Amino acid sequence: FGELSDYDEDKNNWIDENDRIFNKLGVWMKTPSQDRIYSLKDLDIGAIYLGNTQTYFPFKNSQLSQSGIYLKENLDIGFISKIDFKV
Repeated sequence: FGELSDYDEDKNNWIDENDRIFNKLGVWMKTPSQDRIYSLKDLDIGAIYLGNTQTYFPFKNSQLSQSGIYLKENLDIGFISKIDFKV
């Protein structure tokens, strides 16, 4: 979330269509048969809120470190997480 805040051009605490980075962001989804990166538009995501909370939870080869919300175009709210992977 801290990294994304550098791209919040209008300083409104949201990454949205008013920020040039918005169209370059994607969501990685992994299934047993396929890995795919979807654009935010493909998933109907309208904005990512930069406010977040620390949510440390370890996994086998990664850890959840921060959580926040995003807004869909229909104003539904979704959950977003920062996961740090071990390489």
